[in-house]
Amino acid sequence: MAHITLRGMRFHAYHGTHPYEREVPQEFSVDVDLEADLSKAQVSDMLQDTIDYTRICNIVRRVMTGMRFNLLESLAYRIGESILKESPGINSITVRVCKLHPPMNGPGSVEVTLTLNRNELKG
Repeated sequence: MAHITLRGMRFHAYHGTHPYEREVPQEFSVDVDLEADLSKAQVSDMLQDTIDYTRICNIVRRVMTGMRFNLLESLAYRIGESILKESPGINSITVRVCKLHPPMNGPGSVEVTLTLNRNELKG
C-alpha cells in the first residue's frame, strides 16, 4: 500500500451551527490522505493506473462549497464517503477539516480528523 496526501486545499464556505456562520463565508483548510495499491502505477507511469489528484480535489470542492453542514464531523465524513464512493481504487482515507479563525473567543482554528475504510462505509 502507498499513501497520497493532498494538503492545504482552501475554501470559503458556510458550515457551522450559528446563523452568522451560514451567512458569512468562513475559511476552511482540508487535507486528505489516501491509501491505495499503487504498484501498477509505479511501473506503468500512467495516470489511469493511479489516483487522479485533480478528481479528488474536485470532489472535495463539490462537498465543501455545494453543501452545508452544522458539524465539522459530518462535513469530514461526507468528504471521505464521497471520495471512497467515487474512487474505487482507494482502500481508506483520512480527512482533516480545519475551520480557520472560527468566530468564537478561543482557539485560532478548530479541526476534525477522521479515517474511513472502504468496508466501513455506511449506506
